[in-house]
Amino acid sequence: MHPGNRLLLDLTFGEYLRAMITADRDLVASDPYGYRVALIEAFRRRGIYPRGVRTLSEESLVWQPPNETQQRAYAFIEPYLRELKGKFADWDLEKNRQQLWKHGRNHSRGLGRLIKQQTGSHRDIQRAYRALGMNATIDGGRFQVHSVQPARRAGPDGQSILELVVDMTQQRPLFFDHDTDGEMPERWTSKRAEKANAWFRGGCTLLIDVANARVRYCIYKRIDAERRPGRQIAFQRQSLARSLRATYLGPPGPVEAEPFALLHRHGDDEYE
Repeated sequence: MHPGNRLLLDLTFGEYLRAMITADRDLVASDPYGYRVALIEAFRRRGIYPRGVRTLSEESLVWQPPNETQQRAYAFIEPYLRELKGKFADWDLEKNRQQLWKHGRNHSRGLGRLIKQQTGSHRDIQRAYRALGMNATIDGGRFQVHSVQPARRAGPDGQSILELVVDMTQQRPLFFDHDTDGEMPERWTSKRAEKANAWFRGGCTLLIDVANARVRYCIYKRIDAERRPGRQIAFQRQSLARSLRATYLGPPGPVEAEPFALLHRHGDDEYE
């Protein structure tokens, strides 16, 4: 499993490049044949640049593990991770797939309850949410743990890595006027959410070392990001305006917009 490619948000091709480089380097520290360099160069020649990366070098592209300060922010889930330590050791595709799905669903619910039951000062709770790319003040802190699943990866020298992959997201509605650019300053309410033009999501993918019950990577996109909502709205409008359908029938409504097609439709700022 590539670090970060399970993130259920607005995945870009630049982020996919970072995931591939990080996953490969985890299994093969050296690159004697230079294939990672060749891969990076292929993306560069096509104008694909990950956002926030200064240079297209291997060292710049790999996801960084949490430092000690960040690792302490995940301390509240370590007891739960230790509890799961022995439950995925014999997981493989020969098991009953329905039972595996049920186990994963139960683990997702258990982790969700653990996070929601956090106690302490508002600052401590907000710090725990922020470490996961979420915000405890948005929609009462409501979020969803989509999956807790093991991932086995085998390297060329026979080495094997067993990790847990955790996906969680939080969402908030976007309100905007089709005749103007940007997001309208509407506050969150359930009634207003029913009239949302689109939904904006934040959250993270956690890759967890099963043996040590520690977070190896936390790839997140913040729910309270300032610029991503505007980029999402601009991309959606640009893609719809350029579609052949819009030429004859006008732009589709929020329900008709198909996100997969929008993601892969080209635009001038696709790789920014």
